[in-house]
Amino acid sequence: MCGCQTVIVTSMFILDVQKPSTVICSVVYLIVMFATGSVTGGVCWALVNRSTGLCTDAFHVNMSKEECCNTEGGDAVSWTPHTVTSDVFYLNFFADGASSCQPCHKTCATVKCEPNKMCVMRQGVPKCVCGSHCTSSLGDKGKVCGTDGTQYKNECMLRKINCETGLNTQVDYYGKCRKSCRKVTCRLGSRCLEDQDGFPHCARCDTRCTRHYDVGQPVCGVDGRTYNNTCELKAAICRNGKSIRIAYEGQCNKKYSCSNFKCKIGQTCLANPDNGQPVCFTCTDICFTPKRTEVCGTDERTYASYCHLTLTSCRTRLFITTKRSGKCRKKLGNLERYKLPDEALNTQNETDTQKLKKRSRKQRRKQIKQNKRQHIKIRRNKANGQSRKTNAVSTSSEKIDKPG
Repeated sequence: MCGCQTVIVTSMFILDVQKPSTVICSVVYLIVMFATGSVTGGVCWALVNRSTGLCTDAFHVNMSKEECCNTEGGDAVSWTPHTVTSDVFYLNFFADGASSCQPCHKTCATVKCEPNKMCVMRQGVPKCVCGSHCTSSLGDKGKVCGTDGTQYKNECMLRKINCETGLNTQVDYYGKCRKSCRKVTCRLGSRCLEDQDGFPHCARCDTRCTRHYDVGQPVCGVDGRTYNNTCELKAAICRNGKSIRIAYEGQCNKKYSCSNFKCKIGQTCLANPDNGQPVCFTCTDICFTPKRTEVCGTDERTYASYCHLTLTSCRTRLFITTKRSGKCRKKLGNLERYKLPDEALNTQNETDTQKLKKRSRKQRRKQIKQNKRQHIKIRRNKANGQSRKTNAVSTSSEKIDKPG
């Protein structure tokens, strides 16, 4: 009802309300109207109490019935001829509603429903509901991955959930939700980019920088390259498909390190293990672990989330970033390169020792089984050999006993 920008003009002041809620709309309108005098037209209401027949939630005043019924207010928009502001204010906020309620819509022909909704007649009353938004072209495309990272059966299901929840999730790309850009096919004009958690997203980006962007301060990326401006940096991100963080402002200088470079106030200097360059980073102290955010760091360690990765990075003063989404698949990386603290190393050593013990137990059990099988095989061979020897002796004896 108040979804669009609303500008309220009075003789005393101007209020600019950007997309307020229904309640805020009601409060603002009625308070302003109460302050400026009487209402010269009727009142437009958002809802009707079907049991009492009273109008509730006023969202427009000084409006004729025709004007009220042409607004995009949904299926229950109604109008009352009240003209006294104090009465309207009381009826809206303190009473059960306003009498003399005149519903605008008796059929679906004049109803303007919200996006993704359709009007149907329910018990003789028009009602905006989440209908079937599925067409053969949408349903046949199969699974889609939404911009919220959730996989949907098809685009129809995504639209239905949007309608029911009031969300505005869009199709990111068609097919299963992936953990990298490797198997993602974006629509024409879009490129696949991996976010800080390593998950892919299809985004529109321009790899060409016009003269408009020529003027700007150069920045040094964590890849050790100098970019003339942020536009060139974004273009490089589009081409590579992965994020490139700004290490610091200005041109890259191989002589810079955290010992001789000063970051801005509020930033922490982290050493980049790849090139020794400083990386200015805003550190945090608290992390919440949302679902589906496990990441593998460039130090080949698995973290509960990107935020937890940055905690370790800030604690060790070494720049660590996301290598891929999910758990690490390889063995632990070069510890000397990242020089993790003793506490972290001890924890890892304990984990490695536990793994070795577990592996040793498995190997011992495997060896015992092999020994048992070998022992059984030897016994069988001995038994077969003894049997053959006995048979050979018996045959020889029979030959000797026979008369010449």
